[in-house]
Amino acid sequence: MANDRFRVAGTQYPCPASPGARRAATLAMVLTVFALWHVINAVVCETSDVTDMLLMTVQQCAIVFEFDLGWPASLSYLEPLFEVALFDVDLVQPNCVVTGWTYYNGFYVQLVLPLVYALLYFLPIAGRFAAARVRAFRSGAPAASVFAACHHYDGFLGRAVSTALAKSLVVTDICHTTIAVKTLEVWRCEEDLDGRRFLMRAPEVRCGTTRHNVMRVFAGLYIAGVVVGFPLFIAAILTRNNVRYEGLHVPHVLARYGAFYDRYHTKYFWDAWLTLRVLLLVVVATQFTRGAIQVALAVAALALAGSMPCGNQPLVWGVPTKRQKFRARPNRSRFG
Repeated sequence: MANDRFRVAGTQYPCPASPGARRAATLAMVLTVFALWHVINAVVCETSDVTDMLLMTVQQCAIVFEFDLGWPASLSYLEPLFEVALFDVDLVQPNCVVTGWTYYNGFYVQLVLPLVYALLYFLPIAGRFAAARVRAFRSGAPAASVFAACHHYDGFLGRAVSTALAKSLVVTDICHTTIAVKTLEVWRCEEDLDGRRFLMRAPEVRCGTTRHNVMRVFAGLYIAGVVVGFPLFIAAILTRNNVRYEGLHVPHVLARYGAFYDRYHTKYFWDAWLTLRVLLLVVVATQFTRGAIQVALAVAALALAGSMPCGNQPLVWGVPTKRQKFRARPNRSRFG
């Protein structure tokens, strides 16, 4: 895309004339996107578990929309809607301010986005801890250790740490699908008429070059640590706590990990399984090219995933959510 234009939800617009206006417009667009994400997750999806599950369904539809099926042009309006649902940072491309912005830039921004949110959540806690240590030093009192201060029940930072951890994990869960797509796409190259290989999603990146190899290194790390590691981590931590406390309705476990299981009547690891189902669709969308093959594999994956609820009944219809009961669910918020 040319540097005299910026992209919002699939549409290109001319950049403002003055540098100040360009920066102001870019900042306004970025803030608008984050405000939209906040409304979707902290307001719409917090209203009931149904809307939260609906977001996951829309993300799966967005993955299927990437299949090579020759979708009619009349469905093109769905693309920006799916970008919003996937929380893709390329929803806005700030070429007016950051010249030469491409898929390559968005790849790294998408990877660090959960880390940025975690930093924002934990920085105030680190400031409070540092201030407490300074006060203890000046008064000659013994200073609390990090572990004592962060203890959920006895530490003065315990509740804040649990809330920050819960929010950080949920942000990672939100970005998980798009991170999976981007980290798997970097392994798919095409060849032009001259025999040169390039990244299918980013023709400006030549396969086998240093730039491409660095992308693959980061992609490999994130595939192991986030794409596959995150749902396994959630399943493992819930299983360990379930065994340790003979159940998961323990205050500090609910505060930290409740967003991943308190919506379900049974099967506390169900959210991890749903994430794995999405990963199967991502693999089909990114690693296979022919539409017929993609559809066949997707149907097989969904059939396998659909067979799991039979007899398990993780959701109980007609049971109101905690927010509908108490009008307050502090840990169901995605961003807020």
